[in-house]
Amino acid sequence: MNPQLRYAYIYENLQPLTALSEGTWLCMYPPRNTLYVKKEIPQACVSYYHTLASIHSRNLAPVLFVTEEGNTAFVLSEYVSGQSLAGLLQEGKTFSQEEARDICTQVCFGLWELHRRGLVHRDINPNNIIISSDNVVKIIDFGIVRSFTQDKIRDTVIMGTPGYAAPEQFGFLQSDARTDIYAVGVLLNQLLTGRFPNERLAPGKLGTVVRRCVEIDAQKRFSSIDQLMNQLSGSAVPGLETVLDTLPGFRSRRGGQAFGAVLLYLLAGMAVVQSYMSLKTPPWGYAVHTVSVLFSTVIPFFCFHNFLNVWERFPFTRYASRKSQKILFRGLGIVSLFVGLAIFGSIA
Repeated sequence: MNPQLRYAYIYENLQPLTALSEGTWLCMYPPRNTLYVKKEIPQACVSYYHTLASIHSRNLAPVLFVTEEGNTAFVLSEYVSGQSLAGLLQEGKTFSQEEARDICTQVCFGLWELHRRGLVHRDINPNNIIISSDNVVKIIDFGIVRSFTQDKIRDTVIMGTPGYAAPEQFGFLQSDARTDIYAVGVLLNQLLTGRFPNERLAPGKLGTVVRRCVEIDAQKRFSSIDQLMNQLSGSAVPGLETVLDTLPGFRSRRGGQAFGAVLLYLLAGMAVVQSYMSLKTPPWGYAVHTVSVLFSTVIPFFCFHNFLNVWERFPFTRYASRKSQKILFRGLGIVSLFVGLAIFGSIA
């Protein structure tokens, strides 16, 4: 059956359970006991929601069906089971740098899908972001989404969540991708410190990212969500702290694991040195052996452990699901390992 016909049938047979907020209801489809969210939307937003319905992203709550009934319109969305960031923050949950970076990177993945279609979310905040039961970060509410109009000077309606809304949302300029970037910066700071940037700025490199995101002058912010993701994933030349944050064995910052990792790295280094010392080949053999070490140890290390976020470094994998990234890069790591061993066997 055509998906739109199927969702139209589901929509017609929904059973309302409870009101989640004004104009939004949690509903059940009785034949399968499946939960959905039904939301009333302004007529002016119908075209935006049709665009949202065409997007398939693990970091956006799926919009399944849009319908117009007289002077009103409704949208059917998948119910996402999980806990909102707002709830976690209210419980006093603290996030490590790695956790905060990962959450905001996933938010950026969702925003990238919107921005490349000319849409701006305009209300990124902890209430609108859920960590699902399968540990995926999802943007769940598109209540004030709008399109960017090149020749428009300013927004016609002032909207947004106080503290997360960029200055241009208060009628000074038109919202664009940098409006969402501002909100992501505030969110990142909240995850790291529990405070807004003007109350307490996050320390270190991520604090520098926050500071640029929340510049009053939109021209001084990151110009695109790609730029922000590059900074979050450490695309800039990493310092020692950044390397340690991504090095297997040091990520958890637990002394026992770090000590074990140091021993393991030392043993691996000694094994590589010993392999060079035991070679009895012409001078060119050392160059070939170096290539074999690269393929059998270095490349698999990067691929298996996502060292320095290599899984997000390539355009063709940056927006793939985590599962797809894992399968692809670990497969490449295994292939690289066997290539390296074959090269070593040819000169041993």
